[in-house]
Amino acid sequence: MIWHGPQGDSTAFSRPCGVVAHLDLGSPADGVYGGPQIVWQKQDGSDGGAIDLFDIQSMDTASLDMLEQYQFAIPGNTFFVVLNNGKHVVFEASSEIEANRFIHGLRWCVARLAFNLVVGNPIVCCELLSVKGDTPASPQSPLEEALWSKAMNDVTNHLVDKSLMKEQISQE
Repeated sequence: MIWHGPQGDSTAFSRPCGVVAHLDLGSPADGVYGGPQIVWQKQDGSDGGAIDLFDIQSMDTASLDMLEQYQFAIPGNTFFVVLNNGKHVVFEASSEIEANRFIHGLRWCVARLAFNLVVGNPIVCCELLSVKGDTPASPQSPLEEALWSKAMNDVTNHLVDKSLMKEQISQE
């Protein structure tokens, strides 16, 4: 994909950058599991950025007026990831079909994870988490079962915290 980095003033357009984007499984940091993230790396191997899935407010293909600041973007192939804090990240796929595929696939992942966190289904929730041990459908020990439960509880709390933060931002 191509990442259209943040634009400064309108007189100086920044050039887009080729990136490799992937879904990074939620993993523990300081003993607490975080949610999955979209992570992208530039072609030179340096980090491009990361977006927590629970920070995404919406994703959609870009219209011509949305691309005013992105002169190099191809409208049908470009999509915006709008974050809860009002900022956005702009990506461009190789084709309109690929852009729609990425958008729908990521929406599906977020919806599936959020729904299964709410209903308490550890089998599905832990698919997007980097948890050591066996699958939650057949844990081999009480320790493994506790690890799966902790991961799910941590990510559920993460989702609730992000939802509360979004509500506070919208009230301001």
